[in-house]
Amino acid sequence: MFRLKQKKQKLKRKKDSSFSNYMTNLNISYHNVDFSQHVILPSNNSIIIAQTQNILNDLPSLNIVRNSQLLNETIQQATQFANGKENFIVFGTGGSNLGAKALINILQGRERNNIIFHDNIDPINFQNSISTIDLSTTGLIVISKSGSTPATLSQFASLIEIFDQKKNLKAFFSNVLIITEDKISPLSRIAHANKCTILKHEKNIGGRYSIFSNVGIVPAIIAGLDVRRIHAGALSVIEDKSSRENYKIGQFFRHQNSHYSLTNSVILTYSDALYYFG
Repeated sequence: MFRLKQKKQKLKRKKDSSFSNYMTNLNISYHNVDFSQHVILPSNNSIIIAQTQNILNDLPSLNIVRNSQLLNETIQQATQFANGKENFIVFGTGGSNLGAKALINILQGRERNNIIFHDNIDPINFQNSISTIDLSTTGLIVISKSGSTPATLSQFASLIEIFDQKKNLKAFFSNVLIITEDKISPLSRIAHANKCTILKHEKNIGGRYSIFSNVGIVPAIIAGLDVRRIHAGALSVIEDKSSRENYKIGQFFRHQNSHYSLTNSVILTYSDALYYFG
């Protein structure tokens, strides 16, 4: 971290002076960091890095990219569900849509299908959005790991009420895909009772870490992304031995945070395509 100290100078304009003559000098001084002393890694650094690598290798949220059979099944299920539909709405809060948003945003308007995300229960936005879409040709993806997320259930219930009033609930439920844990919950009860398409939410993967599971992958498939390449890319990073250097950098930042009152974690994303990733 550093402070910028501006030296006040009296700048006199001259007709023949260059622009550089008007520049204010800036002195950069570092705050609470002495790089000659503080960038010293512990003697057991290699062991720590190896342990970190082993932990990452065992994480279900990353290990899922090794399950090619599950991925192929998900591609088949998502493709079948998308057939004949013109629009798609994803209902889910937090991690239930953040990963898919980040992936699909990469396409920057080149999506194969129109996909809308609803992550809150703002009634005005919800009504305005729903009223502009032909729901009879729209695929509805409802995501809740627990199956009891109040915001997601209220959105789903609102749509059920709309189609119930139109006496067209059967057609509505045929256009619904639900991703939830394989257990008894309000959402799973509705799904089974009305024969909705159901995909199992991985039990050992939390919502905010679900980008490589069906939670992030199903909308990505519908949008037209090559999810096999996404999984392959993730796996190449996980297994890349040279990535150990990244752990050294991460360890330095962790050292700074634990020993000094500094915040080092800053991500600047200038690419619109990586907006949600940032």
